[in-house]
Amino acid sequence: DQVMIGRIKAHGFSEVVVVSDAAVTAQSVTGSDLVVISSSAESGPLQDKLKDIPIPVLCVEDAEFTKMGMASAGDHEAGVSEVVIVGGPLVGTASGTLAISSKPGELGWGTPAASALKGATLPGNQARLVVFGYEKGAQMASMAAPARRAGFAIREQLAANLNADGIKLFDSILESVMK
Repeated sequence: DQVMIGRIKAHGFSEVVVVSDAAVTAQSVTGSDLVVISSSAESGPLQDKLKDIPIPVLCVEDAEFTKMGMASAGDHEAGVSEVVIVGGPLVGTASGTLAISSKPGELGWGTPAASALKGATLPGNQARLVVFGYEKGAQMASMAAPARRAGFAIREQLAANLNADGIKLFDSILESVMK
């Protein structure tokens, strides 16, 4: 969470409010410019409380991809330190196979709707998207996106060890969801 908070602050968000998964409600985030669902969030208490908010969301918890209506399935893979860039606005100028972390860790993936913006996949499995998102109004897996949505489930160890390319990728995704 600290790595993500640091990156978010580097993008001009001077105030970052952390709300627990059990305490957060759609009303508690009203007025926010961005909601980040951290990988430290527990999907049990969070469920789909934030699914309908008309605020951009960066979802970093793969178990929330389906609950947020962003993907029809999702999970995470262990031992990952690279992604395969497929292109698009979410990933900026990144290309090819990109090492994102100095140590392997768990990286979440989803199976988004055909209308999704696709940014990167797991190495060796192009059906498992690790970076994907939606423009406001786009048809997601189970609903229209009430605002921009992006998924990049860099779980705790992976996030703590992002290298320069991983940070640049995170920043590109963050910038894209905030446009």
